[in-house]
Amino acid sequence: QQQQQQQQQQNEQEQIPQEAGQSQQPTANEDDEGGKSPDHQLQDEILNMQSKEEEKDKGQEDSSKEKSQSRPEVEIEAERQERLEAPEEKKLQEEEVFEVPAEEHQAPFSFAPPAELELSEAKTLRLKVDAAFSIGLDLVPSWFGMLVEDMDGSPEQPGISVGDCLVSIDGVGLAEKEDTKECEDIFSERLRDGVEVLVEPHCETTAAVPAHAIPKVDWPALLLIFEQFSADYEVVLSVTTDHKNMKLAGPRPAVALARGPATELLAGFFA
Repeated sequence: QQQQQQQQQQNEQEQIPQEAGQSQQPTANEDDEGGKSPDHQLQDEILNMQSKEEEKDKGQEDSSKEKSQSRPEVEIEAERQERLEAPEEKKLQEEEVFEVPAEEHQAPFSFAPPAELELSEAKTLRLKVDAAFSIGLDLVPSWFGMLVEDMDGSPEQPGISVGDCLVSIDGVGLAEKEDTKECEDIFSERLRDGVEVLVEPHCETTAAVPAHAIPKVDWPALLLIFEQFSADYEVVLSVTTDHKNMKLAGPRPAVALARGPATELLAGFFA
Protein backbone atom coordinates (compact mmCIF):
# COMPACT_ATOMS: atom_id res chain seq x y z
CA GLN A 1 0.00 0.00 0.00
CA GLN A 2 2.81 2.30 0.84
CA GLN A 3 4.42 1.59 -2.54
CA GLN A 4 1.19 2.42 -4.37
CA GLN A 5 0.98 5.79 -2.65
CA GLN A 6 4.57 6.62 -3.62
CA GLN A 7 3.92 5.60 -7.24
CA GLN A 8 0.84 7.83 -7.34
CA GLN A 9 2.76 10.82 -6.02
CA GLN A 10 5.48 10.26 -8.60
CA ASN A 11 2.93 10.19 -11.42
CA GLU A 12 1.34 13.42 -10.21
CA GLN A 13 4.71 15.16 -10.14
CA GLU A 14 5.40 14.11 -13.76
CA GLN A 15 2.03 15.46 -14.93
CA ILE A 16 2.63 18.98 -13.53
CA PRO A 17 5.52 19.88 -15.92
CA GLN A 18 3.57 18.52 -18.91
CA GLU A 19 0.53 20.66 -18.06
CA ALA A 20 2.78 23.69 -17.54
CA GLY A 21 4.37 23.10 -20.94
CA GLN A 22 1.02 22.68 -22.63
CA SER A 23 -0.27 25.89 -21.08
CA GLN A 24 2.77 27.80 -22.49
CA GLN A 25 2.22 26.61 -26.09
CA PRO A 26 -0.30 28.79 -27.97
CA THR A 27 -3.17 27.11 -29.72
CA ALA A 28 -3.68 27.35 -33.44
CA ASN A 29 -6.60 29.74 -32.93
CA GLU A 30 -4.56 31.96 -30.61
CA ASP A 31 -1.74 32.14 -33.22
CA ASP A 32 -4.26 33.11 -35.89
CA GLU A 33 -5.81 35.85 -33.77
CA GLY A 34 -2.73 37.34 -32.10
CA GLY A 35 -0.15 36.93 -34.86
CA LYS A 36 -1.78 38.24 -38.05
CA SER A 37 0.46 39.07 -41.03
CA PRO A 38 0.92 42.73 -42.18
CA ASP A 39 -1.13 42.05 -45.35
CA HIS A 40 -4.08 40.87 -43.28
CA GLN A 41 -3.85 43.92 -41.05
CA LEU A 42 -3.79 46.32 -44.08
CA GLN A 43 -6.85 44.66 -45.61
CA ASP A 44 -8.71 45.01 -42.33
CA GLU A 45 -7.88 48.73 -42.12
CA ILE A 46 -9.05 49.32 -45.73
CA LEU A 47 -12.30 47.50 -45.06
CA ASN A 48 -12.86 49.55 -41.91
CA MET A 49 -12.24 52.83 -43.81
CA GLN A 50 -14.59 51.85 -46.63
CA SER A 51 -17.24 50.92 -44.13
CA LYS A 52 -16.92 54.27 -42.40
CA GLU A 53 -17.12 56.18 -45.74
CA GLU A 54 -20.24 54.27 -46.74
CA GLU A 55 -21.84 55.07 -43.41
CA LYS A 56 -20.89 58.76 -43.81
CA ASP A 57 -22.31 58.97 -47.37
CA LYS A 58 -25.46 57.24 -46.31
CA GLY A 59 -25.84 59.65 -43.44
CA GLN A 60 -25.44 62.68 -45.76
CA GLU A 61 -27.92 61.25 -48.24
CA ASP A 62 -30.45 60.61 -45.51
CA SER A 63 -29.89 64.14 -44.20
CA SER A 64 -30.36 65.62 -47.72
CA LYS A 65 -33.56 63.65 -48.22
CA GLU A 66 -34.91 64.80 -44.89
CA LYS A 67 -34.00 68.40 -45.72
CA SER A 68 -35.58 68.30 -49.19
CA GLN A 69 -38.70 66.67 -47.80
CA SER A 70 -38.98 69.31 -45.13
CA ARG A 71 -38.60 72.28 -47.59
CA PRO A 72 -41.76 73.84 -49.00
CA GLU A 73 -42.50 73.11 -52.65
CA VAL A 74 -42.58 76.86 -53.42
CA GLU A 75 -38.99 77.25 -52.25
CA ILE A 76 -37.86 74.25 -54.32
CA GLU A 77 -39.57 75.62 -57.45
CA ALA A 78 -37.99 79.06 -56.92
CA GLU A 79 -34.54 77.51 -56.70
CA ARG A 80 -35.15 75.53 -59.89
CA GLN A 81 -36.20 78.69 -61.78
CA GLU A 82 -33.12 80.51 -60.52
CA ARG A 83 -30.88 77.78 -61.92
CA LEU A 84 -32.66 77.98 -65.29
CA GLU A 85 -32.33 81.77 -65.52
CA ALA A 86 -28.71 81.87 -64.41
CA PRO A 87 -27.22 81.24 -67.91
CA GLU A 88 -29.27 84.10 -69.43
CA GLU A 89 -28.08 86.49 -66.73
CA LYS A 90 -24.50 85.41 -67.30
CA LYS A 91 -24.89 85.97 -71.05
CA LEU A 92 -26.24 89.49 -70.50
CA GLN A 93 -23.34 90.29 -68.19
CA GLU A 94 -20.85 89.11 -70.82
CA GLU A 95 -22.54 91.28 -73.46
CA GLU A 96 -22.26 94.30 -71.18
CA VAL A 97 -18.58 93.61 -70.55
CA PHE A 98 -17.77 93.25 -74.26
CA GLU A 99 -20.01 96.08 -75.46
CA VAL A 100 -18.60 97.74 -78.58
CA PRO A 101 -17.24 101.23 -77.86
CA ALA A 102 -19.48 104.10 -78.94
CA GLU A 103 -17.01 105.37 -81.52
CA GLU A 104 -17.32 102.12 -83.49
CA HIS A 105 -21.09 102.57 -83.83
CA GLN A 106 -20.73 105.08 -86.67
CA ALA A 107 -23.41 105.46 -89.30
CA PRO A 108 -22.46 104.56 -92.88
CA PHE A 109 -21.10 107.40 -95.00
CA SER A 110 -23.78 109.26 -96.92
CA PHE A 111 -24.50 112.64 -98.41
CA ALA A 112 -27.15 114.93 -96.98
CA PRO A 113 -30.69 114.17 -98.18
CA PRO A 114 -31.79 116.03 -101.32
CA ALA A 115 -32.60 119.65 -100.56
CA GLU A 116 -35.55 121.61 -101.96
CA LEU A 117 -33.65 122.79 -105.03
CA GLU A 118 -32.64 119.23 -105.92
CA LEU A 119 -36.26 118.11 -105.64
CA SER A 120 -37.64 121.00 -107.70
CA GLU A 121 -38.66 120.77 -111.36
CA ALA A 122 -36.95 122.43 -114.31
CA LYS A 123 -37.89 126.06 -114.98
CA THR A 124 -39.31 127.34 -118.28
CA LEU A 125 -37.74 130.69 -119.22
CA ARG A 126 -37.35 132.92 -122.33
CA LEU A 127 -33.91 133.91 -123.55
CA LYS A 128 -32.97 137.45 -124.49
CA VAL A 129 -30.92 137.80 -127.65
CA ASP A 130 -29.39 141.21 -128.52
CA ALA A 131 -28.62 142.68 -131.92
CA ALA A 132 -25.15 141.13 -131.90
CA PHE A 133 -26.81 137.74 -131.47
CA SER A 134 -25.38 137.53 -127.96
CA ILE A 135 -27.17 136.03 -124.99
CA GLY A 136 -24.59 136.94 -122.31
CA LEU A 137 -23.99 133.28 -121.44
CA ASP A 138 -20.89 131.13 -121.85
CA LEU A 139 -22.36 127.71 -122.69
CA VAL A 140 -20.68 124.28 -123.00
CA PRO A 141 -22.45 121.25 -124.52
CA SER A 142 -22.73 118.21 -122.22
CA TRP A 143 -24.63 114.94 -121.82
CA PHE A 144 -27.35 116.80 -119.94
CA GLY A 145 -27.67 119.83 -122.27
CA MET A 146 -26.01 123.24 -122.62
CA LEU A 147 -24.18 123.96 -119.35
CA VAL A 148 -23.81 127.58 -118.17
CA GLU A 149 -20.13 128.01 -117.29
CA ASP A 150 -20.07 131.78 -117.01
CA MET A 151 -22.21 134.91 -117.47
CA ASP A 152 -21.22 138.40 -118.55
CA GLY A 153 -24.56 139.99 -117.77
CA SER A 154 -25.21 141.49 -121.21
CA PRO A 155 -27.95 140.90 -121.80
CA GLU A 156 -29.16 139.74 -118.42
CA GLN A 157 -30.94 136.41 -118.25
CA PRO A 158 -33.21 136.50 -115.19
CA GLY A 159 -33.66 133.10 -113.50
CA ILE A 160 -30.43 131.63 -114.91
CA SER A 161 -27.24 131.15 -112.83
CA VAL A 162 -23.78 129.73 -113.35
CA GLY A 163 -23.97 125.95 -113.15
CA ASP A 164 -27.52 125.72 -114.52
CA CYS A 165 -28.17 123.55 -117.55
CA LEU A 166 -30.43 124.28 -120.52
CA VAL A 167 -31.96 120.90 -121.32
CA SER A 168 -34.24 121.94 -124.18
CA ILE A 169 -34.81 124.87 -126.53
CA ASP A 170 -37.95 125.65 -128.47
CA GLY A 171 -39.36 122.28 -127.37
CA VAL A 172 -36.38 120.26 -128.70
CA GLY A 173 -34.33 118.26 -126.20
CA LEU A 174 -30.64 118.89 -125.82
CA ALA A 175 -29.78 116.09 -123.36
CA GLU A 176 -28.36 112.62 -123.94
CA LYS A 177 -26.87 113.29 -127.37
CA GLU A 178 -24.14 110.84 -128.36
CA ASP A 179 -22.24 113.66 -130.03
CA THR A 180 -22.00 116.90 -128.04
CA LYS A 181 -21.71 118.77 -131.33
CA GLU A 182 -25.28 117.68 -132.10
CA CYS A 183 -26.43 119.33 -128.88
CA GLU A 184 -24.59 122.52 -129.78
CA ASP A 185 -25.97 122.56 -133.35
CA ILE A 186 -29.58 122.17 -132.20
CA PHE A 187 -29.18 125.07 -129.79
CA SER A 188 -27.65 127.35 -132.41
CA GLU A 189 -30.35 126.54 -134.98
CA ARG A 190 -33.20 127.26 -132.55
CA LEU A 191 -31.74 130.31 -130.82
CA ARG A 192 -33.64 133.59 -131.27
CA ASP A 193 -34.87 136.39 -129.07
CA GLY A 194 -37.59 135.25 -126.69
CA VAL A 195 -37.10 131.56 -127.45
CA GLU A 196 -38.38 129.28 -124.72
CA VAL A 197 -35.81 127.15 -122.84
CA LEU A 198 -36.11 124.56 -120.07
CA VAL A 199 -33.51 125.12 -117.34
CA GLU A 200 -32.34 122.64 -114.69
CA PRO A 201 -30.85 124.30 -111.58
CA HIS A 202 -27.35 123.82 -110.23
CA CYS A 203 -27.38 121.71 -107.04
CA GLU A 204 -24.91 120.85 -104.31
CA THR A 205 -24.92 118.24 -101.55
CA THR A 206 -22.35 117.76 -98.81
CA ALA A 207 -21.19 115.05 -96.41
CA ALA A 208 -18.83 114.88 -93.45
CA VAL A 209 -15.81 112.61 -93.74
CA PRO A 210 -15.70 110.19 -90.76
CA ALA A 211 -13.03 111.44 -88.33
CA HIS A 212 -11.39 108.02 -88.00
CA ALA A 213 -10.88 107.85 -91.79
CA ILE A 214 -9.15 111.20 -92.32
CA PRO A 215 -5.62 110.08 -91.29
CA LYS A 216 -5.97 106.67 -92.95
CA VAL A 217 -6.97 107.70 -96.48
CA ASP A 218 -4.42 108.07 -99.28
CA TRP A 219 -5.72 111.49 -100.29
CA PRO A 220 -3.50 112.11 -103.34
CA ALA A 221 -4.69 108.84 -104.86
CA LEU A 222 -8.30 109.56 -103.94
CA LEU A 223 -8.18 113.02 -105.54
CA LEU A 224 -7.19 111.41 -108.83
CA ILE A 225 -10.22 109.14 -108.53
CA PHE A 226 -12.39 112.21 -107.88
CA GLU A 227 -11.20 113.77 -111.13
CA GLN A 228 -12.08 110.68 -113.12
CA PHE A 229 -15.46 110.34 -111.41
CA SER A 230 -16.28 114.00 -112.10
CA ALA A 231 -15.47 113.61 -115.76
CA ASP A 232 -17.55 110.44 -116.10
CA TYR A 233 -20.67 111.85 -114.41
CA GLU A 234 -20.18 115.50 -115.46
CA VAL A 235 -20.31 116.71 -111.87
CA VAL A 236 -17.75 118.12 -109.45
CA LEU A 237 -16.75 115.76 -106.62
CA SER A 238 -14.37 117.51 -104.23
CA VAL A 239 -13.10 117.63 -100.65
CA THR A 240 -12.16 120.59 -98.44
CA THR A 241 -8.48 121.28 -97.78
CA ASP A 242 -8.76 119.92 -94.23
CA HIS A 243 -10.30 116.69 -95.62
CA LYS A 244 -13.29 116.99 -93.30
CA ASN A 245 -16.11 117.58 -95.79
CA MET A 246 -17.10 116.27 -99.22
CA LYS A 247 -19.13 118.10 -101.87
CA LEU A 248 -20.99 116.82 -104.91
CA ALA A 249 -22.15 119.55 -107.28
CA GLY A 250 -23.60 119.91 -110.76
CA PRO A 251 -26.86 120.23 -112.70
CA ARG A 252 -29.79 118.66 -110.89
CA PRO A 253 -30.09 115.59 -113.18
CA ALA A 254 -26.32 115.00 -113.00
CA VAL A 255 -26.24 115.17 -109.19
CA ALA A 256 -29.26 112.88 -108.96
CA LEU A 257 -27.51 110.33 -111.19
CA ALA A 258 -24.12 110.55 -109.41
CA ARG A 259 -25.35 110.58 -105.80
CA GLY A 260 -25.61 106.79 -105.44
CA PRO A 261 -22.30 105.84 -107.12
CA ALA A 262 -20.44 108.59 -105.25
CA THR A 263 -21.82 107.42 -101.91
CA GLU A 264 -20.83 103.82 -102.63
CA LEU A 265 -17.37 104.84 -103.77
CA LEU A 266 -16.62 106.99 -100.73
CA ALA A 267 -18.15 104.58 -98.24
CA GLY A 268 -15.60 102.02 -99.38
CA PHE A 269 -12.69 104.39 -98.77
CA PHE A 270 -14.02 105.69 -95.45
CA ALA A 271 -15.04 102.33 -93.91
